[in-house]
Amino acid sequence: ANWATAGSNSAIILRSANNFAANSGDPTCDFALDAGNGSLIFGTQTANSITAAAVPEPSVTAMLVLGALGLGALRLRRQTV
Repeated sequence: ANWATAGSNSAIILRSANNFAANSGDPTCDFALDAGNGSLIFGTQTANSITAAAVPEPSVTAMLVLGALGLGALRLRRQTV
């Protein structure tokens, strides 16, 4: 599935149900890949409009910290097993 924004189609990766509750008017939410630059975007769609915003990419520092924590957790697990 896809939806168009600014004239180009974005490929939907993950999509919520059309309504979270019957006849509630809740928007459809999805994550999609922007056809223009390939960035990850989060979109919401109601009966009247579609809005999209780019999902920020994690920083290099955040990725290094998460990687170090993951390696530390693996090492701790090996010592306790």
